Amino acid sequence: MNEKELQSLVDRATHFSSHSKEVGEGGIFVALRGENLDAHDFVPELLKKGILAAIVEKDMGDPRALVVPNAQETHWKIASLFRKKFKGVVIGVGGSSGKTSTKELLYSVLSQKFKCVKTEKSQNGLLGIPKTLEKLRPGIEVAIVEIGIDAPNEMLRNVSLVQPTHALLTSIGEEHLLLLKNLEGVFTEERILVDETIKRGGKAYVPSSDNYLSRLKEAQSVPSVPSVLDPSLKVEAQDKHTLQNMALAASVALDLGLSSDLIRDALNKAQPLDGRGLKWRLSDKLWVIRDHYNANPSSMAVAFESAVNFAREKALPLRLILGDMRELGEGSKGYHQELIEKARVLNPEAILWVGEELGALLKSELPSKQWHLVDSQSELSGDLVKEFKKDGVVLVKASRGTALEKVMDRIFGLHTTA
Repeated sequence: MNEKELQSLVDRATHFSSHSKEVGEGGIFVALRGENLDAHDFVPELLKKGILAAIVEKDMGDPRALVVPNAQETHWKIASLFRKKFKGVVIGVGGSSGKTSTKELLYSVLSQKFKCVKTEKSQNGLLGIPKTLEKLRPGIEVAIVEIGIDAPNEMLRNVSLVQPTHALLTSIGEEHLLLLKNLEGVFTEERILVDETIKRGGKAYVPSSDNYLSRLKEAQSVPSVPSVLDPSLKVEAQDKHTLQNMALAASVALDLGLSSDLIRDALNKAQPLDGRGLKWRLSDKLWVIRDHYNANPSSMAVAFESAVNFAREKALPLRLILGDMRELGEGSKGYHQELIEKARVLNPEAILWVGEELGALLKSELPSKQWHLVDSQSELSGDLVKEFKKDGVVLVKASRGTALEKVMDRIFGLHTTA
């Protein structure tokens, strides 16, 4: 299938999807192969239901099943063509930490006025971004797309696909240093989101408090609290990082014509996602801050500050369950040593350390009365479980590769909403 034929197909289609349950008449199904599932298995039934076409990698015996060498590459191309068809607002959200939280804040606010779609969870890379663009269907007015990077040149690739009308960067911190090397390397890569958006005639927003992002003079510098934007945007007490993310979301919303009252009410109702700072109340005197999805030195510092403030607010002791931070390159040992020292300064009731890097640094100090080290959930003793189920606030924080949620589930049980 050449580019002209693909363009003709997209022109006739109303939507596209790589999920068999989300494609119907007039749609294009892209059959992607996963680790546990081959979407080609669903193609015959979908063709019977009248889809416009299926993109496949093998002959299915039907002229509507269009064979291509690489379905994933074609998925990306189709996503790009659908993005070009879309005439609404597209907001690209990037940054070293706070992307997902800010994306959720934007959705909470903007969906009060517009028909919005957003990136699910943190599907912000090569596979995830096209899946977000699958949501660009008739009637959608605003798309909020989280954009992640792991290496040099990825931001330009991702921005070229998303083509944001509005760009928002949350922070610059130590992320993916294995390939980005240092903070200057992170900044150089992340700023492409702002530079390319402005180059295309769009608008960009950055926090005034970030030493790196404040260099981007063509972007709108956003104050650290929403009420500076508008005195009526007074929100309930939050840590300073959440307030900054709220101010970023409010800046976009004000530019898109939402009233300050609508913005304020939506911000006050917004809740963090599980794994991204959700405060889980097990009882009046036991709270777990579930921030286990990802971590780097900057986000660890933010999480510490938030946990300390929350424990003080609840007048409860603080305990920590901390795991390794991944992809920090040659400086990883030093960053983990700094993490240990910063945790020590907090003087929590107890710390449970999980992970090989932390373990290598801590073996000479452990075990102790307050500090504990395990490699996995299987090593958790009954006494250790009891220790972390005492009254208090427990921060759970690590990179997702540490699988810290398994340890958390072993101690507290599976998360349920009230």
